Amino acid sequence: MKNLFSLFILIFAALELTAQTADTIKPLEKFVSIQYSRGPVFDHRKIGSLMNFGMPYGISLQYWMQTDGRKQWESQYGYPQLGFAAHYFNYDNKEILGQAFAGAAIVKFVLHQDRIFLFNIGIQAGISYNTKPFDKDNNIYNQLIGSHVNFFLQAGPEIELFRNKNVFLIGGFNFIHFSDGATKLPNLGINLMQWHVGASYRISPSTPHYTRSWIQDAKKWQGNTIISFGWREAGQPCGPTYFITTFNTGFYRTLTPKNKVGAGIDIMRDPSDKYYYVRNEKEYSNSDFTSLGLNLRYGLVIGKLTTIIQLGFYLKERENGDGTSYHRIGVNYQITRHILANLSLKTFYARAEYIEFGVGWQW
Repeated sequence: MKNLFSLFILIFAALELTAQTADTIKPLEKFVSIQYSRGPVFDHRKIGSLMNFGMPYGISLQYWMQTDGRKQWESQYGYPQLGFAAHYFNYDNKEILGQAFAGAAIVKFVLHQDRIFLFNIGIQAGISYNTKPFDKDNNIYNQLIGSHVNFFLQAGPEIELFRNKNVFLIGGFNFIHFSDGATKLPNLGINLMQWHVGASYRISPSTPHYTRSWIQDAKKWQGNTIISFGWREAGQPCGPTYFITTFNTGFYRTLTPKNKVGAGIDIMRDPSDKYYYVRNEKEYSNSDFTSLGLNLRYGLVIGKLTTIIQLGFYLKERENGDGTSYHRIGVNYQITRHILANLSLKTFYARAEYIEFGVGWQW
């Protein structure tokens, strides 16, 4: 009976502590907004005369929260804003480019904030659906996008005015990019340069920032091994699709809680070169599809997410390769202490080669 009573006291104390914690930690400040954007297609390949670019416009609905420092990385990055957005774009060219619908995650890095004015750099990344991609039978003039489903990226500066009110104004400039990462051809990508204006509504009251001391990770060296897969269409639109495999391993040296640098090795198998050999009636072997490279790497750590940038140099290059160097941008997400998820894009400068989806081990 005494043991049962002691157990009851412990359970009651735990429930009371939980209730007190819930009362102490207030809900995050939340916002919703509607925005209108308009601006031209950035004609980086100088083909506007062929496609008759109009003046695209867009409408977006956004929801975001103001972080308050309850997680370590939030205070390290100056209490950014996080949320989600739904976009509609009309390319002002119904016959060739059509329209696009996109959903994206939002992060806004706040550079200045007071009661009246806020200035931030916003980044959005997600997936879009384009209604009029290239089609060999019905839409041969769209030389920019070959797939209905594309990656969506938006970035740019933004200001908020009269933030001391529940309803306030918002405006800024965005660079917007649609691309399928060469999974389907053509893949020149659609780039927009747009101004946007709108109104926002604060749906919950502001909360104070948490100030606390965090224990810094003393681990200075870190390594990982990642195996990734992807696919790409080779040669010309509606050509064959090839399966890609890559092996990436290396190390990082932690500089600060937010930054790390390192080096690594890449082994990449890209059988899309088979199209090149067959077309030129040349003999080939499986080893001709494999390349080996060394990379220099930089990681920007945001909590469990690490943004990666790599510059690589070939030790063994494919015969049909673009040059002696290659590049990789992407993100790694730490699922557990040792398991990583990888999403990255291998490029030759600004030209996408293929998207990599993978898993890895971190030590």
